[in-house]
Amino acid sequence: MRLREKDIDFQYKKISVIKNVANIKGHVYLSDVKTDSSRRRISIDDQLLSILSHQMKYNKKMQLQYGSAYKNEEGIIFAHPNGSLYAPSGLNYYFNLYIKEIGLPKITLHGLRHTHATLLLKMGANTKIVSERLGHSTIHMTLDTYSHVLDDMQEEVVQIFSKNLKIL
Repeated sequence: MRLREKDIDFQYKKISVIKNVANIKGHVYLSDVKTDSSRRRISIDDQLLSILSHQMKYNKKMQLQYGSAYKNEEGIIFAHPNGSLYAPSGLNYYFNLYIKEIGLPKITLHGLRHTHATLLLKMGANTKIVSERLGHSTIHMTLDTYSHVLDDMQEEVVQIFSKNLKIL
């Protein structure tokens, strides 16, 4: 996914996922997401909105600095300082530097996606909503991918049921 300025709805705290970056033989370009279910609108929180706003201000500063050499006509949020697109692996490189700098354990961007889904499911979020956030074509895909979480939740449910049964 590649987020553009116009994909952010600050008023309703939502982002639209509709673009991706492809890299074919060194040619990095913006493309549509792979499937219809990948195209989605998801809610975000104030902290993420603040991060996105900060990055957009940085991009404006870079646009002024680079002038006509600035290459970000699409308004991609996370791009090279000159506005050119990061290759998927390039974005991972800078993300890894940031993670190391702030002292977090190493994780990939895709790992963050899995962590997000796992935590949502463990917190009891509706599986259909998690599936939609991930852009899965069916809820079955989400259930198959995250069945390990659901197994852990099975044990928790038994504990809750057993505890409440004793009360009756």
